Amino acid sequence: MKKNKKKQLLRYVVPFMAIVLMLGLAVACNGSSEPKEEVRKEEKSLDIEIISKTIDVKYIVIGLNSIDIEHTPPNEDKYTTTHPVSPEVSVTYSNSQGGTEQISVVRLEKDIHSLGLSEIANPDKWNGETIANYKSVPKGEFLYISAQNQSPGNIIVIILIDGIVWKHSVAKGMYSIATANGCYD
Repeated sequence: MKKNKKKQLLRYVVPFMAIVLMLGLAVACNGSSEPKEEVRKEEKSLDIEIISKTIDVKYIVIGLNSIDIEHTPPNEDKYTTTHPVSPEVSVTYSNSQGGTEQISVVRLEKDIHSLGLSEIANPDKWNGETIANYKSVPKGEFLYISAQNQSPGNIIVIILIDGIVWKHSVAKGMYSIATANGCYD
């Protein structure tokens, strides 16, 4: 009974803490969502044209989960085979308006086995499950993705900026959390 309560507590408290941390970091990046005084002065001036620089942001989660099955055929040596599983994760991420969104269950159909070893060596080609893809996000916005593993095994979260890996993180084990975040300037 205690084990079930602990699991329930982990399922709800950890994502809540991740959101609190994310909001604190977002404030640290920008200070607030209000434009800075310098920017307001420039906007009022007709002589200065403000050009907003934007980036394309893509959030990806990859499962590194598999099950090892031991085989002991009669009169033969014991051997083990590895089979991929479709892990489930809970994902929280920042959206293009500066808010957060959460998906309680994402089944990761693409895992490390389906990606191939050549892609693992080159993280810019990682192609897991796309959680969100935003075009024209202003530079300096706080970017965040966090995934909590609901299955045995490992997961990777990735933030791609203009198609290139900017940040990534790995979580190992059931109920572990991988987080990638920051302000891209």
